[in-house]
Amino acid sequence: ATLQGTVNANNSDTTDLTIKYADDESTVTGGGGTSATVSPSSATGSSNTSVSAGLTGLTPGTQYWYRVSATNGVGTTNGDTETFTTASLPTVTTNAASDVTTTSATLNATVNANGFNTTALSYKYSADRTTVEQGGGATPQTISPTEVTGSTDTALTAPLTGLTPGTTYYYRASATNAGGTSNGSIVSFTTLSNGGGGGGGGGGGSAPAPAATTTPT
Repeated sequence: ATLQGTVNANNSDTTDLTIKYADDESTVTGGGGTSATVSPSSATGSSNTSVSAGLTGLTPGTQYWYRVSATNGVGTTNGDTETFTTASLPTVTTNAASDVTTTSATLNATVNANGFNTTALSYKYSADRTTVEQGGGATPQTISPTEVTGSTDTALTAPLTGLTPGTTYYYRASATNAGGTSNGSIVSFTTLSNGGGGGGGGGGGSAPAPAATTTPT
């Protein structure tokens, strides 16, 4: 998040510009909180000077309070206390694959943006589970939809082709928004094996046994 405010030095050079923030309102109004790096660090003259501070490492889905303060030789003036809420992480559920054949399958998942636009939706898949656990693997060429918004579950699908018959694959879905990235659980599926035409009839095997029925007299 980027915190913003304005300072007017009223023709007296300010010696200290600060923005303090916390996830508790009373902490900020009481003069406490974490001090952010403010730009610019001082103000002069009699016009409004815009000040800002970029924050990182905040907790997703959390409300924060902050205020701007300016100090000169006369004393310190505090601005009003303002608030903002960081984006909630999306919720991702990896579902079972469908339409599994010898060389293809469709990956399925549901994503809930929790009220914030997702900026990236993806799948990773591999025949090696550890690769997927570590964030690696192949990415499907097509994922639908490409964006999720709102606060309801949205189906996320991705068709795969060119798979190896009779092979177990592992995959998971992930979604990213301003709050960060959420990964679904890892799910597996196994492609169908090639039938091989029944082995060519076994080279002329035994004929079927005869049928016999005993009829009472």
